Amino acid sequence: MKKEKEQAGKTAGYIYMVRCRDGSLYTGIATDPLRRFQEHKEGKKEAAKYTKSHPVEKGEAVFETADIRAAARYEYRIKQLTRQKKEKLIKEPSLLGEYFPELQREAPAKDVSADYLPYMK
Repeated sequence: MKKEKEQAGKTAGYIYMVRCRDGSLYTGIATDPLRRFQEHKEGKKEAAKYTKSHPVEKGEAVFETADIRAAARYEYRIKQLTRQKKEKLIKEPSLLGEYFPELQREAPAKDVSADYLPYMK
């Protein structure tokens, strides 16, 4: 019962991938990916240092996890991928399970790009 209450109080975590105007990719995490995208896009003080010097063009992928801690674990691993694998992941989100099977078993992430990308332009 205690574990159920802990889970109920947790906020989902999101991993997002955005493309910058120079073609580079930036991967980050957030509890509200649309708000975070706007911060990057507008170059607000809360935006990442990288996206301030590499202006964001559009969103490429968004994945949802149970909480921000799980999202951080995915973010770290995605950032270690080669550019080629990142591009492939954007085109085939189901590869998340192939690239990180142990993370998918421990803290499943699902592709929610269709819910967010229309607003990340």
